[in-house]
Formats: sequence, structure tokens, C-alpha cells
Amino acid sequence: MATVTTEQARDIAYSENKQEAKEKLVECLNWTTYIVDNCRQSVMLDYLYDSLMFSVKKGFPWKQVCLIVQLAHGMHQETIGKPITDAVRLYKTKIQGCVGKISERNIKIYTDYFFSTFMQHYRLYQYVFTQDQDSTVPKYDMAIDVPVPPLGLKDGKILHIWDYEQKLSEIEQGEEHRKNERLKEKEQYFSQDDEILQTSYKDVERLEGSADRETLSMLIQEVTGAHVSAITHNLKASVDEIREDLEFKLEKTSLPRPQELGPPPRFRPKSPVRAKTPPGRSKSGNKKSRESRSSKSRGSKN
Repeated sequence: MATVTTEQARDIAYSENKQEAKEKLVECLNWTTYIVDNCRQSVMLDYLYDSLMFSVKKGFPWKQVCLIVQLAHGMHQETIGKPITDAVRLYKTKIQGCVGKISERNIKIYTDYFFSTFMQHYRLYQYVFTQDQDSTVPKYDMAIDVPVPPLGLKDGKILHIWDYEQKLSEIEQGEEHRKNERLKEKEQYFSQDDEILQTSYKDVERLEGSADRETLSMLIQEVTGAHVSAITHNLKASVDEIREDLEFKLEKTSLPRPQELGPPPRFRPKSPVRAKTPPGRSKSGNKKSRESRSSKSRGSKN
């Protein structure tokens, strides 16, 4: 027989959610094992929980709430395998024993609820608790990947160094991805420009004999426009490549580098840097100064 104290009933009723309340009710029932997929346990738990919450919502005193749970549990356990007429007589006997413990008003309220729920589905309850159900246990063949053994402590890395290398690797992967995209864009532009140029050349080859000035002018403009378009695409691709390379280099440089890794590597420019002539001095001036110095040296020797 389920026995619930007033403190336990209050704790169940004021739980944050229904699942938590049911878990507390399972503890009150002293079930050693509770399986969610067990049909009988689930039906019994729902039946007792609904009886408790119904009496709480109707304003029953906490002592009467506990008696209602005990009455509901007893009716369920003692009517398994019995006809509905025996269940009605048993309920009448049990409810008479509750007179004086539960108010007449609350007895009437719960009786209406009991007959509209448990007794209305009496045959279904009997079927669930008297007929053994076939258990279906699915079986699957699953491959289990054994985790890779961790490296030794001497081969490990400090966390902030590992984080830095991961972020740097993400930037480099993005840079490599963008390079591949630029190559595809270049191939697409070159293919389109080459097609336009070939079309222009074919128009020139189709000329037969002498052509008038207007036709020649149009052909020259067409060929020139095709060349200008190809050069423009090439320049634009080069500028975009330089700009994006600088952005990726700036992103790598701005990434905080751990002191343990030493100074960051220097980026080598793609084109050699030539020394600029100081302002105000020309190459001819440098040549004249060198000639004057050589003449002075010859005079000193003589």
C-alpha cells in the first residue's frame, strides 16, 4: 500500500515540472527499480499522480490528499483480475472506512472523479495488468570507435599555445580556400576574354577583299575593347590578390602570439624591394660625383 506523508505530498505538488514530481512519487512508492518503458509501472505511476494532483487542485487538506493516494493505490491493487461488480463493492467498503477522515464533500468529489476515470477504463486497466505484453527489444550492430590514446605529457602542449595554433590554422585554411576561389575566378575571366578575342579575330579573317573605313574602324574598336577588357580583368585580379594577401597577413599578425613561441616569422615580399634614390638627387648627379671623385684621386697620384 502506498503511503505518502503530508510533507512528501506537498513536495510532489510543488515540483517544478511533472517529470520531477513523478520521480519523487517513485521514491515514496519504494520501487527498487523503475523502468520508463515498463508499461505497467508507467500506468500505475500516472494513475497515482493524477489522483494526488486532482485532490490538491480541488483544495483537499494535505492529510486527506495522502488518504486519497492510499485509497487509489488500494483499489488498483485489490481489483486486479476481478470483475467490475466486485470493484464497485470494494470501493463502497473502502469509502465507508474513510468517513470521518475525509469530509463528505471531498468524498463525493473524488467518487465522481474515480468513476469517470478508473472505473470508466476498468477493462483496459485489467487487460494491462493481467495480460503479459510481448517485449520488443531492438538489436543493432554498431561499430565502436576506440578513442585514440592520448599523447604523453612531454608531447603535449600548453592550452594557450594550442588555442593559438588552432586559430592560426583556421586563418590559413581560410586563406587557402580563398586562393582556390581566386584561381577559379581567374580561369573563368581568362576563358571569357579568350572567347571574345577569338570571336574578334574570326571577324577580321572573314573580311574579303577591301573593307570600307567604317567597317575597319568597328573591327579595330572591337579588338581593342577585347584586349582592354582582358587587361582590366588581369589587373583587377592582381589587385584583389594583393589586398586579400595583406588582409590575411594582418589577421595573422594581430593574433596574440604566446611568448614561448618566440618572435613571429617575417613575411617575405613577393617582389624584391629596391633602394630608392634620396629626394633631391638624380642618377646623373650621382654619376657626376663619382667622376669628380675619380679625377681627384688621379690628381693626387700625379
